[in-house]
Amino acid sequence: MSDFEQNDNKIDKEIAKSQPKERAEDSKPIQIEPHKNLSQRETEDKMRDKLLGWFDDWDIRRKPRETLWTEIYKKYFTLIEKSKTPTRSSITQPMVFQIIESALPKIVNSIFNNDNKFFDVLTIDPDDLDEKARAAAIKRLLEVQLEKSRFFEKFVDFAKQMLLYGTSFMKVYWDVERRWLWERTPKREMETAGGFVIGERIVWDEQKSYKVTKRQPGLEVLDILDVYPDPDAMTEQDGRGVFIRSWISRDELKEMGQGKYPVYGNVDRLEEQRGGAESYLESRSDRMSPRGLDSSSKNRKNQVELLEFWGEMDLDGDGIKEPAVITVADRQVVVRAKANPFHHQKRPLVRGVMFPVHMELYGIGIVEPVMSQVNELDTLRRQRLDNINQILNAMWQADPMADVELDTLVSAPNQVILSSPLDAVKKLDTPDVTGNAFNEAQIVKQDIQEATTPASIQGTPDSGRLGRTARGAQLIIGQALEKFGMGTKLVEEMGIREVLQMFYDLDLQFIDTDDVLQSPLLYREIAAMQLTPEDIRANIRFKLVGISELVGTEAKINQIISFMSVFGKVLAPETIEQLAKKVWKLQGFSADEIQMMGMQPPGGTQSVVDPSMGNAVTGQVMNQGAQAAPPATPQQ
Repeated sequence: MSDFEQNDNKIDKEIAKSQPKERAEDSKPIQIEPHKNLSQRETEDKMRDKLLGWFDDWDIRRKPRETLWTEIYKKYFTLIEKSKTPTRSSITQPMVFQIIESALPKIVNSIFNNDNKFFDVLTIDPDDLDEKARAAAIKRLLEVQLEKSRFFEKFVDFAKQMLLYGTSFMKVYWDVERRWLWERTPKREMETAGGFVIGERIVWDEQKSYKVTKRQPGLEVLDILDVYPDPDAMTEQDGRGVFIRSWISRDELKEMGQGKYPVYGNVDRLEEQRGGAESYLESRSDRMSPRGLDSSSKNRKNQVELLEFWGEMDLDGDGIKEPAVITVADRQVVVRAKANPFHHQKRPLVRGVMFPVHMELYGIGIVEPVMSQVNELDTLRRQRLDNINQILNAMWQADPMADVELDTLVSAPNQVILSSPLDAVKKLDTPDVTGNAFNEAQIVKQDIQEATTPASIQGTPDSGRLGRTARGAQLIIGQALEKFGMGTKLVEEMGIREVLQMFYDLDLQFIDTDDVLQSPLLYREIAAMQLTPEDIRANIRFKLVGISELVGTEAKINQIISFMSVFGKVLAPETIEQLAKKVWKLQGFSADEIQMMGMQPPGGTQSVVDPSMGNAVTGQVMNQGAQAAPPATPQQ
């Protein structure tokens, strides 16, 4: 037997051993029953045509949104637009880039503000100690799985796409990975000389085996261009379904259609001359070409386009639709059609929106409301540059009957213009309007910042007496964060909570033996806990602690400062010291670092609080502690 055949046998044995216990018919990639008066192939082709009809219709109805997304994408990368007049300026300011990169850290830090401990697992019955122990084990398991899935990195991509386009998608699935691994087993042997034992030596037994290296929920951020939800639905779980577009090499597709447990079927029916490279380039051309990226199809040769549909479909011909997943390759052949394999029976998509639009699936990003102002700002900058260029390179009026050397009509130092008579040439003066354009641009820029990320949230507090103090800057930043409070809370509820729930549901479905959680290869971080499938079964709920703790802490700090500003004159020095330490502790520092001295005694003539925040805190007190808008600060 050859080495290749031996490896194949090892792989088959390992896969068979690690395959989840399920019925053999559940592993078949094509589970379509022939409908009435139709053959198997005719039924599959009819289902393919129905799905492609839906996809083409949904694609056409989404085109206007793609045009807007492309414009935002170009603005983010400050791509230069072609001008009909080559002599005119075509500069683009990085305003969209600044908006996105200023807002993104605030949203991410609002959620992951406590050493990435952004969620907790609570029991429904707080008095059940056994449930509490299981909840702690579930939390630790999810923390390990999220870390292995690189959740933080992927969430940054998810949040940036949401800020750019208003909507973002993630796919949650069960991920099983197998790899060839070397195992070294030490063996100790006695070392002798002349019949006497003089010591021992270690001999290593090395073997290469095909092992399961990952068995856990997986997470993937999807490009918004590759997700096609039903345009008439209000959520990704409603409507007829949702398409997820992807690409795979033809060779890999054929490999996944072979073996004892194939993922795809009908791969032999794919036509070789067709490929998915063209569809990929068509979908990405508006992004790649302006950036000068390679748009040729040679790098994606031999690619196959996969349209994966998750929705309701009648597979067995009984007239009743059931949750299903159907995959069409290169828009030719149905290569997978089976019931939804997940017990939660949801479409494995998680959607996040920044600013929701009522009764619509897609949200609004942080850039879309100010796109006209961004274009206006670019126009003003270009006008200023064109004005300066026209002043430096002036136009001339020349007598056509006079003797004038036109080649000498150039504005340059020590330039001599030859003309006869002398007054045959006249320079046309261009008025300098750059000052007005500059002032107008500042107004537009301020409008953009107020609608998106105020200067305070960008880390540069506004100038003025309130912004010059540390506490004043904190008040401004706190109020600016309120703009993102609703959006961030939506991300937590629609995105993170749903990811946690899907991860937990998949764990309940696929972790069904003791050796999974106790395997050092799969779960090294928790293997010593010796968890069993029973240990992760509990009546729990998820609590998200990111933005809630941040907003709560900020509110407490503001209330303490408001109280001190009003009653500081009559408070005892000991009380003021306690309040100051409490504020310092709420800000995340140790209260032991505070040493109070030289405090104003009761009955003094001045407040212990910076007088520059009087107007703001007075407004808070009159508002019963609510966030009051700070006084307007003059612009420099």
